[in-house]
Amino acid sequence: MSSHLHYMSPIEFVFVDLVSTIFGMDAKLTDISELEVSKGRVMDVDAVIEDKLGNRLGIKKTVNGKAKIIPGCTNTTTQAKSQKGFYDTLRQKYSYGRVVKELKNQGYVITGEKKEPGATIKITARKY
Repeated sequence: MSSHLHYMSPIEFVFVDLVSTIFGMDAKLTDISELEVSKGRVMDVDAVIEDKLGNRLGIKKTVNGKAKIIPGCTNTTTQAKSQKGFYDTLRQKYSYGRVVKELKNQGYVITGEKKEPGATIKITARKY
């Protein structure tokens, strides 16, 4: 299977916030510098994230403290779906953390949150 699956969005992550998100998940960050991205093809990465199911995503630093996620090689449709779930969870937790951080930086206090259908989280904030 191709590792560059259609679910990988072209967003860039702020590296330090991405690392913070990873430490808040049931995943480990390793200093592995190569990731198999397809059968026989290896890509240089700055680190690899691995979840408890063995899904692997590479982190490739870009400019200005940003990073891109590189999907590891998957051999089956089941593995690809599992890896997509891992990526989606990482992206959601990262996005949530960035929004909360930015609201707090602007002087807002989080007064509530509610999970909505479709993996949406509604955050209520107030500025005093």
